[in-house]
Amino acid sequence: MVADPREYRLTFRDYLALPEDEDREREIIRGRLYVTAKPAADHQWLMLDLCDVLRDRVRRSGGNRRQVLPDADLIMNEIGSYVSPDIMYFEAAELARLLALPARRRRRFINVQHVRPTLVVELVSPDTAARDVIEKLQDYEAVGIPHYWVFGPEPRRFRELVLDAASGRYRLVVDAVGGRVVPTLFAAEPVLTIDLDALTE
Repeated sequence: MVADPREYRLTFRDYLALPEDEDREREIIRGRLYVTAKPAADHQWLMLDLCDVLRDRVRRSGGNRRQVLPDADLIMNEIGSYVSPDIMYFEAAELARLLALPARRRRRFINVQHVRPTLVVELVSPDTAARDVIEKLQDYEAVGIPHYWVFGPEPRRFRELVLDAASGRYRLVVDAVGGRVVPTLFAAEPVLTIDLDALTE
């Protein structure tokens, strides 16, 4: 992880100007640039498996598979952060708002000023742990994203954080290593049970 040494804070214009790079991912958090290697195969397989689990739950609840969106840019312009969560989940009403936007405004990124995901998921590696567990958590909290899931960096570890309406702060409601978990967000029928051991085989 490398922070941009320049003193000025990077903006959305800078984010849009970042070049495409097949080997590295770039995010701007609170005006600072972070560069990391592209995720390894294990990370990508876990992301796809988790998308399958979430989409299956959406299907069983009569929803639209587009409610689960992997690897899209999330724009939080009010705090100067432009990131790429591994997965976002949208309630049906928010998906409708997203699909109603002109294609050019939803093609590259999701702006929380227009559409807010209900859930953001990060699959954390040792290299990104501080950024995902501290800085991104604070950003997602600041813009009012109700649910935040963190997988890793330890194998089979899952944490679910839920935004407390009164304090505006996240509280940890699930912290599990291995086994089967039922996230609070999907505890109502049809219940979603995640087998952490099967996901990380």
